Amino acid sequence: MRLSLLRMAPSRALALISSPASLAALPPDALILPLRPGLAVPREQLVAARPEDLLAAQDTRRVLEDAETLARTWAASRLAAERLTWGDVPLAACFEYDLRMVAVDLLKTARIVTSAREHAPGSELYTDAPLTSETFPPYPYLSAVGPILAQAAEAAGGRVHGLRADRRPRGPRTSRLGRMYSGLTARQGAARLRRPDVLVALGPYPDDYRPVARAWKSDAGETVVVAPQDTPVRASAADSLSFVALEALVDRATRATIDAFVERAVQAVRLLDLGGPRVSSGYDLRPILRGELEGRLRERLAHLAMMGVAFETRLDTARGLLLMETVSPLAHAAILFARRHRVPATVVQHGVLAGAFSYRQTAADRIAAWGSSDATWFRGNLPGQPRVEATGSPRYDRLIEAGGPSYRAVPGLPADRPIVLFVSQPLVQDDPARSAWSRWDALQMAVESGGRGAGFVLVVKWHPAEEPDPLPSPEMDATARLVHHADTLALLERSRVVLAISSTAALEAMYLDRPVVFLGPADPGSPFHPPEDGAGPRALDGKELARTLDRLVPEGPARKDALARQRAFLASHYAPLDGKAATRVAALARGG
Repeated sequence: MRLSLLRMAPSRALALISSPASLAALPPDALILPLRPGLAVPREQLVAARPEDLLAAQDTRRVLEDAETLARTWAASRLAAERLTWGDVPLAACFEYDLRMVAVDLLKTARIVTSAREHAPGSELYTDAPLTSETFPPYPYLSAVGPILAQAAEAAGGRVHGLRADRRPRGPRTSRLGRMYSGLTARQGAARLRRPDVLVALGPYPDDYRPVARAWKSDAGETVVVAPQDTPVRASAADSLSFVALEALVDRATRATIDAFVERAVQAVRLLDLGGPRVSSGYDLRPILRGELEGRLRERLAHLAMMGVAFETRLDTARGLLLMETVSPLAHAAILFARRHRVPATVVQHGVLAGAFSYRQTAADRIAAWGSSDATWFRGNLPGQPRVEATGSPRYDRLIEAGGPSYRAVPGLPADRPIVLFVSQPLVQDDPARSAWSRWDALQMAVESGGRGAGFVLVVKWHPAEEPDPLPSPEMDATARLVHHADTLALLERSRVVLAISSTAALEAMYLDRPVVFLGPADPGSPFHPPEDGAGPRALDGKELARTLDRLVPEGPARKDALARQRAFLASHYAPLDGKAATRVAALARGG
């Protein structure tokens, strides 16, 4: 049960805090809004138990409406159309998805800050969030608290006390080893791009591309992966899989032209009005949005132009384009250039259809879905009537290879006790009402069940894109950080039972014949509903989860029944796990 908003005295300082270490630096009677779950704040000092408690239903609707408007209209401006068009292809729209996610978080944060100050209108403000605007992470959550608080303090004639100035990491930098590898592979890969039966794959997805390349090779074809040089894919001569960096397809003179193009685009962003968010939020969010757009253009726009050059000079005769997604700027641009040159694009579904918003942005001529239910969803939710086939996922073909699955051992896991694995997932704010506290509630449920003497060890596997939260036990926390970037399939294979909210790892656990328990209430907006389809139980609290684990961890009728239900679910909703998904994807990409 959530705490209701408390009536606050108007003269006390207001603090928006994420770290326990910051609490000691606050005035003793400061009013506090926690920015991360797990922060222990005395009840009498809470503004609200979580930030989303400060949002009314009309706030979330307005945030979504304004974010949609901003994401759609900025690219339609005259300046963006003039300065962000490479050849005949307008590239501003390639940043629409990213900009929408940033705008949702930015507008939501502004509304939460306004509401917090209404409940605690003191002029002294404190935060341990960075006070300067920085690049938003892939899954932003209240990422602009600092700059917005700084505006609020200035408007009130006060100041904001910055308690910590941690800088978020920038995007990946190209390593020397990566540049050397890209240089070695460039000549071979670039030469193969002009061969008569070439499938061009985009991005660093070797688990999916290598089996497809093997299947494509069976008809004497070649597969060449094209990606920026900081995300290389290891070539495989046996599979006729090559890698060529985008940078290797652009000569020095053209690179200078691209650099000038990027600079003109950045200057255009500085001139854009972006006035809507100011009206809706009460704060001037334009500097933050301009800074974010400028950073993204400087980091990514050159690669989009390079993709255009690649299609003009090397990729226009390709048999097809293979992608895993089309919402990232580079993938979106590749689709636009491929269509201009009439190169058919095939998109392979990369995860379960849990958060459906991103999948609705898919643009392709052909879609390789994971099963019949997903194929039906794609046909009913995508414009343009792409061809959709239930192929299955190429990455799971190896699950039935000779000898069965056998993955690298994960260090640090106890060898003498069964493992119950909680697979976390990042918060995606397709709905502003979504809260990081929901994931924390599920985690606490798992932790509570693991402390009831059930005879197993609970291991938390954070998603690679998440920033891990401290866990209550130092031993548990150390293990969770150890497995943060471990092979998920190896962890699943080692696990006795898997706990999930709704993620691809849940499906992978079913493929590996591990019982899955879903935590928390069902999301009616998600197309992925395994419990409702009989694939696994759902637990709503720690006691219920503990009882479920008591039945599923040991061998017995309950475990046998759960596994039978999962197998039936897979057979009903997903393509057969027969090792031929890559062959079906290759046939779809050929148009067969």
